[in-house]
Amino acid sequence: TDLGVDETQAEYYAEAVRRGAALVTVRADESRVEEVERILSDHGAFDIEDRVVEWKSEGWTRYNPDAEPYSIDDIERNRTQHRETPPPLGR
Repeated sequence: TDLGVDETQAEYYAEAVRRGAALVTVRADESRVEEVERILSDHGAFDIEDRVVEWKSEGWTRYNPDAEPYSIDDIERNRTQHRETPPPLGR
């Protein structure tokens, strides 16, 4: 939130990292947005909003900093599941 991200979005990002994702930010000129999205997508990036919909369908309600960490097996299973069907970036 110190970087200007609202609290809800920050919770989404924190939950993604807790589940084994990496958070990458990019500062780019507006004219390069499509190029940046393509590059990130080519390397496994996902749209956080799509992932949140999935988590909520599984019962997730919000980030809990006291939640048990995911095991290495859970993280790898999650990564494998999402590698097979990557959602598109951008809306």
